[in-house]
Amino acid sequence: MKKILLLVTVLVVSGCVHSPKQMEIAEIDDGQIQISAISEGHWSGDFLTAELLKNAEDFCIQKNQKFERISVKKEDERRFSYSNSTVVFRCIPQ
Repeated sequence: MKKILLLVTVLVVSGCVHSPKQMEIAEIDDGQIQISAISEGHWSGDFLTAELLKNAEDFCIQKNQKFERISVKKEDERRFSYSNSTVVFRCIPQ
């Protein structure tokens, strides 16, 4: 029983660590889309940015379109142990 409880706890905690908190997708100018997130569970903005880029690419694929990255902005706030990242992209018809 203890092993099952430990396994469930590890799975829940590892699932929380890898998912960004407060992720938002919003359409901005000229068909550009912005995806941004703040996370306390990522070591750096690089890891969070990689996850957001994957989510942005998946967003375009769901629309049967091609992903085009426009800009990336990331920040590590080490004093408060959080990272934030913003990716601006466009989905282009194939």
